[in-house]
Amino acid sequence: MSEFVSIAPDVRLGKNVKLSKFINLYGCTVGDETKIGAFVEIQKNATVGNNCKVSSHTFICEGVDIEDDVFIGHSVTFVNDTYPRATAAGGGLQTEADWKVEKTKVCKGASIGSGSTILANLTIGSHFGWRQMFLFGGLPALLLAWIRYGVAEPVRWQQKEKVIQSLSWWRPLATLFNSTWRRRTILNSLFMLASICGLWAGTVYVPTAVTTLAEASGRVGPQAAHLASYATILVAFATILGCLAMPTLAERFGRRATLAMFFALMFVFIVLTFGKVFYLGSNALPWFFLCLFFLGLGGANFSVYTLWLPEQYPTECRASAFAFSTSFARFIGAGITFLVGAGVRHFGSLGTPVALTGIAFAIGLLLTPLGEETRGRVLPP
Repeated sequence: MSEFVSIAPDVRLGKNVKLSKFINLYGCTVGDETKIGAFVEIQKNATVGNNCKVSSHTFICEGVDIEDDVFIGHSVTFVNDTYPRATAAGGGLQTEADWKVEKTKVCKGASIGSGSTILANLTIGSHFGWRQMFLFGGLPALLLAWIRYGVAEPVRWQQKEKVIQSLSWWRPLATLFNSTWRRRTILNSLFMLASICGLWAGTVYVPTAVTTLAEASGRVGPQAAHLASYATILVAFATILGCLAMPTLAERFGRRATLAMFFALMFVFIVLTFGKVFYLGSNALPWFFLCLFFLGLGGANFSVYTLWLPEQYPTECRASAFAFSTSFARFIGAGITFLVGAGVRHFGSLGTPVALTGIAFAIGLLLTPLGEETRGRVLPP
């Protein structure tokens, strides 16, 4: 310890650490080649990695973990208590036994600008660079390419391939609306439209709704963002479960009945989740999350089309039927999204407008008995 530098005996300093004057370090760890600016305090159980630069007037509190190659600007303050209090419940000043340190992590290579206040329970930066993330994101495409490479074209397609290639570009589309397939095409497009309404005009508002409810219950900033992320994960997880269950349901109950099950879930839980639970106020979050699971299950209605639509059409227009139904629904669904936005403006809340999108599934349920049941049938030639 010198006249202008206070370093406790329990501080662990790496090699070639550069320390400025007027600093206070105790119980912390500082890595090799790191530079600590003037008027910096680093508390116990805080870690600063190798090759970091901590600029002047910065406060690094207990529970902060800073990895290598991080830049910390001037006057940066870390926080390790979301709800700080001076006194304990029974009176008297708080001690370490009266609160819990909330940790923060700054990942390798991150930079924090001057004057920032870093709240607790955050992870700043990423563990991997963009190259690794790009590679990871491309793995599903590589997997599909590998699966496609090992799949042989069916004999029926090989027999019809030359015939189809000789057709004019408009023939497959025109075939969808001849007397044989017109009814199926119209119904399938309407079914798909109901599904699109539920996705674009319904569940897409889940993060916003959860953030609103979180803030109403006193959870703001990062806590609200975390809850919104968890809600999205929950919906996606439930949808995956529904997709895995779909083939079994479709073979046991039929394609129409399976789609009707998913539509019923969407109708009930869109109306319940956004029309009722959303307006329960500060106590809504647990019930909202419960409803989101079933809303996610209903979201698996899209998987029914991957099985059902190809079974309804002959080879020459099978892909065109799927493409037309999907594109038609997306085009109309974009307009429905604008209507929901206008509803949010009119009602001053997103609950009621999103709940009204359940009407699309009610209509879909009424139309489902009119669909073509294909369970147990041979594919059209």
